[in-house]
Amino acid sequence: MAILVDKVDLIMYIYHKKDMDNVLFHYFTNRYQQKEKDTNKLRDTTDAGPVVTVSREFGCHGKEFSRDLKQRLETQGKPWQIVSKEVLDHAAKELKLHPRQLEYVFKGERRSDIEEMLTAMSSRFYKGEYGIRKALRKVIYKLAYQGNAIILGRCGVCIAQDIEKSLHVKLEAPVEHRIANIMQWKSINADEAARLMNEMDKNREFVLHNFSKKVFDPHMFDLKINMGRFNVAEAVDLTVKVLEMKNIVRY
Repeated sequence: MAILVDKVDLIMYIYHKKDMDNVLFHYFTNRYQQKEKDTNKLRDTTDAGPVVTVSREFGCHGKEFSRDLKQRLETQGKPWQIVSKEVLDHAAKELKLHPRQLEYVFKGERRSDIEEMLTAMSSRFYKGEYGIRKALRKVIYKLAYQGNAIILGRCGVCIAQDIEKSLHVKLEAPVEHRIANIMQWKSINADEAARLMNEMDKNREFVLHNFSKKVFDPHMFDLKINMGRFNVAEAVDLTVKVLEMKNIVRY
């Protein structure tokens, strides 16, 4: 049965917000921390994978790179999958929520305390940010562990670090190159493209730090490719060669 919250309740909550911030934070976090088992430490990871995680600055052809890498890896007969939005569907099913209710986590957004409180009181299946991130990590790690997966974004670099047969790729490029790509893709001017680029970069950086167990370490990446100097085909060739050299895949 849903609990109705009238205007007086909301006013009183806002009035005492500073005092309640810590109480709410600890309450919603402790509900799930007691049952947590770090999925990144479960089982032997020597037979896990292979998996490639792809992080990218906005404007660096991440989707095209992942698509072409998948096609290249499949020339040896084994199917590969690109993991991206599917993560939301799997996690939403586990949490008994709609995938759209999880999207904000990967957009660098945070629900307000009032939204958290109202959602908790109106849903018997409530999961706070901590519970949502835990479910998302679990799904991503499972797909990485199963192998033959290219994880596009979704903080795969943080989540799949302990899998031995893994390669963590970062696509980057000079600002001018990225702005030119964004202008072409979005049919917008340079100022709009620069604003969008900065906004997306900020959100992605926030999400990486949010999903990292510790302070995010940029040295987690094994291979950084300057997409201002390499086209997509060349970047794929370079990645496949590194996969072979590290015995992550064999041809």
